[in-house]
Amino acid sequence: MPPEDRRSRGMRILFQRPRRRGGAAGHPRPRTRFSQNFLVDKNMARRIVDLSQVGPRDTVVEIGPGTGALTRLLVERAEHLHAVELDRELFARLGVEYDSHPALTLHQGDILKFRIRELVPDRRVIVVGNLPYAITSDLVLWLLDQHADIRRAVVLMQREVADRPKTGVFSG
Repeated sequence: MPPEDRRSRGMRILFQRPRRRGGAAGHPRPRTRFSQNFLVDKNMARRIVDLSQVGPRDTVVEIGPGTGALTRLLVERAEHLHAVELDRELFARLGVEYDSHPALTLHQGDILKFRIRELVPDRRVIVVGNLPYAITSDLVLWLLDQHADIRRAVVLMQREVADRPKTGVFSG
């Protein structure tokens, strides 16, 4: 069912999932191989950033900024934002959009290979992100491993991951 049909039936579209044809207006198509789903609901993005309680003295690490739904809000609230994006095309798009923004540093690569202390050596950070389904468990372990460098983390994960039985969720 096309997005406009869902809206007319009273359903809200929060995320854009992979489809065979192009993405929503102005957005690239999410890639299945990266298990991407893009946050497109502006009110939900605002609620997430509000929950993160980011203020003008905070340094934030954003996991997978994607199309920038959270980035736009975080960069206006934080003292500095480090956004780590794996997808080279999305990284390039964000680079064009935020080319000269003094409060944003874009990093291209796999967040699981970064250490928070390497990104921000002198302070604890707030972590915000819409976690890709395929690596959610690994990302939660990554966060736990670096808890000493994190003041707070606000992350979204798919309901299927959150609803998993507690036994064996992070068994490797």
